[in-house]
This record gives sequence, structure tokens and C-alpha cells, in this order.
Amino acid sequence: MMALVLPWLALSLAALAHLSASSPHTCAVVRREFVQRHMGEGRSVPDAPRTGSDLQVCVSRNLTCCTRKMEERYQFTARRDIQNLLQTSSSSLKVHITHSVAGLQ
Repeated sequence: MMALVLPWLALSLAALAHLSASSPHTCAVVRREFVQRHMGEGRSVPDAPRTGSDLQVCVSRNLTCCTRKMEERYQFTARRDIQNLLQTSSSSLKVHITHSVAGLQ
């Protein structure tokens, strides 16, 4: 399941990194996206880009609007979304199997 989480997480981080680079002196655009994507509260996003030496996922040589708390929220959100997707997908499979078993009995 972690393999499925990483692409979503990577795309989100790449999008936010691009937004961060487009307005280098403020994190307002990143804050707006972070909140609109329901990843957390805006106060998790710094006002201005900072060094990301403590980051494990949002690794950048440049200044970044990402924080450790944001990384945790990205991971949580990605995991939740993948679990919801798997539950939705597997529910129809479960119904199909149940009907097939009932037909065999």
C-alpha cells in the first residue's frame, strides 16, 4: 500500500514545490493550496520560505514553504485517500464474490 501512497504524495509535494518557487518571498499560495486540499490548517505553513534541513520528504536545496508538520499531514492524507480508494474498490469485489458464492450453494 505504501507504493500507492508515494506517487500521490510525490505529486502533491511537486505541485506545492512549484507553487513555492513561483512566489519566492511568501508562502501564501502554498498555504491556500494546503488548506483547499484539506491537508491541514493554514497555520502549519510558514509565512516565508525557510531552509528545509529537517525535512525528509520535501527535500530541497532551495528555501521551501514545507515544514515537518506539513510532511506528516501529506503522508496522513495520502494514506487516508488510498485506504478510502481501496475500500471503495474492494467493496464491489466483495459483493461480486458474495453473489458468486451464493450462486454456488
